[in-house]
Amino acid sequence: DLSITTAVRSNTFEGLLESQAGSLAGSLLAPLFYGSRLKKEVERAEAVRHQLASTYAETVLIAFQEVENNLIQEVKLMEQIDVLERQLTLATQALGQLRVEYLPGTIAYLAVLPTLTQQQQLRRELVDARMALNETRIGLYRALAGGFS
Repeated sequence: DLSITTAVRSNTFEGLLESQAGSLAGSLLAPLFYGSRLKKEVERAEAVRHQLASTYAETVLIAFQEVENNLIQEVKLMEQIDVLERQLTLATQALGQLRVEYLPGTIAYLAVLPTLTQQQQLRRELVDARMALNETRIGLYRALAGGFS
């Protein structure tokens, strides 16, 4: 690339050759520097891609863990609810039998009171377990949906 401006700036033939040699050297070396800059940019882009891939993989693993934890929790709560319902059924039957004995005066009311208290406690525990099950399902739905900000 011989330019007219270089020729005009040089007063001598040697000056013209020197400026052309400098221009030629610059033209030859520019791609090396530019290539080095491009290589660094590619390396930086690769590093960013690896970081984003790692972040995505971590996010996916956390989501799977949250789903698994919520599913396990749901199964355990359903088992607990089943046990509480059976205990409540037995406590209700026992209370019914004690009332049958209490009404004619066979036993004192103080004998009925602990079973009544136990039945009420079981009902409260059953409500709490069902509420925990609903909260776990909400957590499961959030984990499956990706969460909410």
